[in-house]
Amino acid sequence: MMRTIFGALVVFVVTCACFVALGPQEFYKADGPRLVLHVMRENPAWPQHPFYLPILIAFRQLVEALGLPIATFDVCRFASAIGTAIGVASAFVGMRFFFSRRRNGATSASILATLLVATSPVVLLFGSVVEIHGVFFAPAGIAFAALCFALCARSRAVSLAAATVTGGITAVATGIHASGLLLPAAFAPLLIATEWDDDRARSAPRGWKHVFAATLPIVLVFGLVHTALVFVLTDPLSARTFVDTGFGRPQGIEYLPRVVFDEFLMALLPLSVLACLASLRERTRVLGAAALVSAVPYCAAALQLLVNEPEFGAYLIPLVLPYAAIAVRAWPRYVLAAAIVVGASLGIRTLHFFDPKPADAQYRRDLGERFESGGGAVFLGTPSELTAFLLAAPQFEPMPLDEFLVQPPETVRAALPFFDSKLDERLSHNELVLLTEGARQLLSQPTDTVLRSGNVLGEHLRERYAFDDVSYGTFHAVALRRR
Repeated sequence: MMRTIFGALVVFVVTCACFVALGPQEFYKADGPRLVLHVMRENPAWPQHPFYLPILIAFRQLVEALGLPIATFDVCRFASAIGTAIGVASAFVGMRFFFSRRRNGATSASILATLLVATSPVVLLFGSVVEIHGVFFAPAGIAFAALCFALCARSRAVSLAAATVTGGITAVATGIHASGLLLPAAFAPLLIATEWDDDRARSAPRGWKHVFAATLPIVLVFGLVHTALVFVLTDPLSARTFVDTGFGRPQGIEYLPRVVFDEFLMALLPLSVLACLASLRERTRVLGAAALVSAVPYCAAALQLLVNEPEFGAYLIPLVLPYAAIAVRAWPRYVLAAAIVVGASLGIRTLHFFDPKPADAQYRRDLGERFESGGGAVFLGTPSELTAFLLAAPQFEPMPLDEFLVQPPETVRAALPFFDSKLDERLSHNELVLLTEGARQLLSQPTDTVLRSGNVLGEHLRERYAFDDVSYGTFHAVALRRR
């Protein structure tokens, strides 16, 4: 057991270092900057995923308590790396349990399966970027390890206790990301298929009766505990409504082939192919069928949520855990070695997809050079400006202007005295208060049903403050000064 723990620690350190080193200086999607903003403001509210932000806020507070000068963007990125590395290390422990029934080669099989998990493109991506799924992978991996322990435990009481723990962990995972609701569907088919695939089960005179007698109590306890605690810790009915409605996109069955291709086959390649093709090999036919069964609810949820919105396998990331175990059972080592190389190559290529565009990179360099020291606050008009300040000038407090402009005019007018007092306090301490080019353009737009208070705030700023140009290179902004 000590060797397994030591091996898991090594896996954690190596994978975490790789994720940190590979991480692009860019956000994965539009949620990323807003998540970082919530962490900076210590605002834990986020729909559908109530545990994620409290975890990151606590992690940032720990970093600050240790006196480490790490920007909030990097704190959030490191949280993804740590969470995903915990998931991979837990996968190593789980694979040791999973392959413990083998008479020979259990250690090498565990290492191969762990490498398949770590080099999967979806794991490399979400271990390296600011996104909820990186942190979510930690309890998913721990739950997988606990269920594998339940599978190989010699005592029925120990197995049921492990299944109970597994249900609790998956409920916590659901609190981090609502897709955790589907974790029993990811893991239970593997549990049943593995028992059937075991030589002792095949030779038992009762066949499938023996399999269900061995696995059904574990699956039931796991599922019941998971379901009960999900209702205690989260709001699954709200999540279900969100899945039903999606983002208001068309959700007909005609989109299913594209979703399966993008979110399942390509995002989980090569594991998606290896695990499913195991159903064509006589000795692993049941395991391959389990892979196909576990994919069905995930692809159905993806169809509801992700039409025309590629997520690079984010919602299906737990499937890499059972799929890696199935692949090692089904294929020779040279195929697995090639799969590891292919997976790592595809993963690194996917990360390069998120490299900043040349214009954005130049803007951030100019911004960083213009404000090498000093700080203050900045009104922002575009998502790219928010990203630039979070990455290149984290000493500024970002204030996206749309947060103000969506408010009713009477609300903004009532808040102007408080607004001015906060700005005056900063200016009295010789802090900068900036208005970016994007923010000025936003203020100049006609008032509409969304940006309802542009005229109110724009006129107030022009009357009360003078604007001093602080542009540098491709960065354009003005600094506010009391008239």
